[in-house]
Amino acid sequence: MSIREYEHDLIYVGKRIRLIRLSQNKSIRKFAKELNVSQGTLCEIENGKAAPSYKVLYLMGKKYGINLNWLVNGDGEMMVSGDRREGVDRKFELLMKMKKYRYLISVLEELDRSYLREMLDTLHTLLETLRKIPRE
Repeated sequence: MSIREYEHDLIYVGKRIRLIRLSQNKSIRKFAKELNVSQGTLCEIENGKAAPSYKVLYLMGKKYGINLNWLVNGDGEMMVSGDRREGVDRKFELLMKMKKYRYLISVLEELDRSYLREMLDTLHTLLETLRKIPRE
């Protein structure tokens, strides 16, 4: 992914975050406080000048029932249905609580976005292979 494509993605993520904030009738000040970021940081995210952290994405999904796939990629519906939301909440809570995954997340954040899809595909294949191995 080129820098131009990355910047384009940031702009659309920021617009979707602004749409969420407005749909919740929240001021920048109140929304930033709920997401544990400064007003300036939220403004930069909404204007496509900064990327939201995984923690911000997690909080948006948890507090507001936002479909993170829609938020990041624009795919699917904005809101997650109740049953699916519980599953997403559990997965993200586990991911955020486990220290070994926090390091992995920080490494993934530093990767060039063009490698991220390849890395995720490789991890998915590895997990599928591990699931096929019988446990004792």
